[in-house]
Amino acid sequence: MLVQLLRPASPIKHPHHLLSSQALRTHYDVVVVGGGMVGFGFAAFAGLQPMLRNKRILLVEGGPKKEYVKRPNHCVRVVAITPRSRSLLEGVGAWSEIENARYRAIQKMKVIENGTSASLLLERSNPNDVMGYIVENDLILSSLVKPVEKFAAESGTDARPGSIEVLYDTVVENLRMPKAFSDPDFPELSIRQRGTNEKTTIKTSLLVGADGFDSDVRKASGIHTIGWQHDQSAIIANLNLGPEYDYTVAWQRFTETGPIAFLPFGPERCSVTWSTTRSEAKRLMALSDEEFVNELNCHMSQPCYQPSGLVSALSNVIRMSVSKKQTSFVPPKVLSVQPGTRTQFPLSFSHCTFYHGPRVALIGDAAHRILPLSGQGVNMGFGDAACLAETINRSLFCGEDIADPRHLSHFTSERQRSVLPLGVFIEGIQALYAPDEVFGGPLKMDGPLASKLALIRRLSARCGVSDAVLSLRGLGLDLVDACIPLKQFLVEGAVKGRIHLPSSCWSA
Repeated sequence: MLVQLLRPASPIKHPHHLLSSQALRTHYDVVVVGGGMVGFGFAAFAGLQPMLRNKRILLVEGGPKKEYVKRPNHCVRVVAITPRSRSLLEGVGAWSEIENARYRAIQKMKVIENGTSASLLLERSNPNDVMGYIVENDLILSSLVKPVEKFAAESGTDARPGSIEVLYDTVVENLRMPKAFSDPDFPELSIRQRGTNEKTTIKTSLLVGADGFDSDVRKASGIHTIGWQHDQSAIIANLNLGPEYDYTVAWQRFTETGPIAFLPFGPERCSVTWSTTRSEAKRLMALSDEEFVNELNCHMSQPCYQPSGLVSALSNVIRMSVSKKQTSFVPPKVLSVQPGTRTQFPLSFSHCTFYHGPRVALIGDAAHRILPLSGQGVNMGFGDAACLAETINRSLFCGEDIADPRHLSHFTSERQRSVLPLGVFIEGIQALYAPDEVFGGPLKMDGPLASKLALIRRLSARCGVSDAVLSLRGLGLDLVDACIPLKQFLVEGAVKGRIHLPSSCWSA
């Protein structure tokens, strides 16, 4: 037997059966590589498209099927789902699975500047509207597997003349891609069950890469990628907090080495994402749980820096001109970290110049990877998945090939208009707040110019320029908080997962 195929029949029959290598088709209309949240999201969204009901779709996942089990403590990997993503999940019936399990609605976010009294309160114009939902990754994945299993059970019926198949524990090898859109060849790949040597070669009319930031599909397709490492890592963990904690509020504090974000699960519990330098992350990971909690509380409640001289005077003038009220945000106190939940991962930025190529499309981290500052990664991926499913449905409706280059080009344009502005904005925030040793990933340089820049920074520090920058950063945060239209622009951008720019910004 080669692999397990998810094709549940009626409840009284077998929930799945094994598919032999002889039963595998030699050609599929769509093959999706990667069975994470975004890969299954695409399969679910594609299953709803009327023009795809008679098409053969195969999803290949390298790992085993994950079963979500609700436990007293949350899984350490959680994401912030936007209302837009919730709507997409509702459309395929996945959100009801999440509602029946657990999630936490976020109504506000409080932001605190490092070393100043500056603060920012983010909330919707209607206080009853939510900014997002904190949900466990495994729960989202499990909720998306359900509709895909339902579509698979309908395969070969009047409702679905085509098929949807899912292969687990399956390795993809020997990817061969067409060189141009005019190339008559189809993408070809070999698949084998993990732990065996038996291979089966299949072809597809459209290959979808949902296989993450180190995407083999992207590498094989030769799509150019721009990216860099930030020389930073993010530490994540589950925390226990004091009883005074308002668990409808998310927190973000900017520190000298990077931001700290608290995402609430519920009463007295939250997830933390602490971005810092790699050397500092290594040190923090080596601490005991008690020492880690002490460091975290220290960074969340560090005292304010008091500017002096011209900077202080300018600060007071601007505060009075915008009638900025002094508010004192007191972040929640961490009581303990849940044992065994601390882990870390490196931070980087990457973006493909195109999200498509000859008979290939990239979605999620395979196409773009951003910092966790905004929590938009998986929301961008769901946007990609839904847009691609709608795009190929439209192409088929117009009588075109499922991988018609004009329609795939529209997919790239549509998604880059959402992804690029937000990605650039987040990189700008990173450059503004990052410590010198990680500042401006792509701007890192060696040689004489680097030495001169280092000298300028040392002189700036001696002259108090760094203090001025710190104060002006705080003023900027206060100005955003005082400017209601600008603040709502940012809030709605986060809620919708895109920053709207005029169409003229995209014209040639």
